[in-house]
Parts: sequence; C-alpha cells; structure tokens
Amino acid sequence: MSIKGHEYTVQNGMNRSKVGKTLYSLSAILTALIVSQLITYIAWFESVPTLISTVILTIILFYIIYYSFNNWIWKLKPVSKLLKLPNISGAWSCNGKSDHETFNWHGNVQIIQSWDKIRIVLTTEQSSSESISAVIIYDDIHGYKLVYNYENRPNSLDDKTLRTHIGFVDLNIINGNDKANGNYYNVSGRRTSGKIIWTRKQTNLSNS
Repeated sequence: MSIKGHEYTVQNGMNRSKVGKTLYSLSAILTALIVSQLITYIAWFESVPTLISTVILTIILFYIIYYSFNNWIWKLKPVSKLLKLPNISGAWSCNGKSDHETFNWHGNVQIIQSWDKIRIVLTTEQSSSESISAVIIYDDIHGYKLVYNYENRPNSLDDKTLRTHIGFVDLNIINGNDKANGNYYNVSGRRTSGKIIWTRKQTNLSNS
C-alpha cells in the first residue's frame, strides 16, 4: 500500500476522463500563448523548432496543472461541487457500537485524499484497519455516500480476542461533510457488525 493510498471510484460525479482531457486542452492553449510570446520577445527562441518547443512545454505545463489540480485545486468548494466529489481528508473521531457483542468502542480515523487516490486508516486501542478499495457515490437527494473495504490487524499478536480480518464500511456523509454515520460489517475472519459515527476533528477552509 502506497503512503498516498489507492485509486478510488466516484459514481455519478464528473467523468475523470473528461477532466483529464480538459486539463490537457488547457495545457495546449497555454503552450500556444507562451510560445507566441517567447518568439516575440526572445530572438533566439525563434530558431528552436516549433514542434519541439510545443511538445516540451505542453508536457511541462500538463504536469504542473495536473499536479496542482490533483492535490489542491479540486478541494476548492466551487470545483469540488462541480466534480460532485467531497473533500473528506483529515482527522476524524469515530464512535462505534457492536451489534454482535453489544459494546461501544472509540477510534480515530485519518484520511489522505487527492483527486485520484485515497487512504483511510482507523486506529483503536486494540487494532488498526486500512482501506483496500473505496467508492464515493453522489445522489441528488441523499447526498454523498462512502463505501470502502478494509483489512483490520490486531496491535498485538498475543491478543486472543482479535485476529486479522476483512470487512467493509457503508457511510452517509452529512452536515456539510463534517459528519458521517452508517454501518460496518466484518466479513472474513471476524463475523461481526455494528454502527459507527464519524465526526471531523478539524475543518479545512477548502472542505466542501
């Protein structure tokens, strides 16, 4: 697992292929403007073959634009709303209640999210889990939903009550993307389930 996470799916949001094409088109337009200015104001630049200068500048600009968009620009509220993709990155407090053993538990969630990757890590006193795959679903009526699969590992190999297991979480994101509630299901290795509530610990200005 990369420290930046894994790719994730966005359902009913803006098509990622269209976004990529838009960013490339923007790079091409900026390249044309820059090349024309360089030819006008820098005498020796006119001797550089147009094809070479155009290709190199387009590649450089596309990398800069894509990197900026992937890490920062998409998190701006107007852009996030246009993409129909919520910014859920940051620290969250998690409160859970097991349906199987009827007990409450508490944990902390840390989410690293870019436009194309996400990593969700939940830690408790006894174990930690990390996302394997994820999907964010947009609905005009119900808003956003986060569904992800995880692998949970006990903090101690000597813990007889826990063992490594696989499960998934189904969350509704509410309250301006600062709260989420739903259910978790441990499918393989520990067949339990329960309810969970996430509350964002800190809100970034770019959260949407």
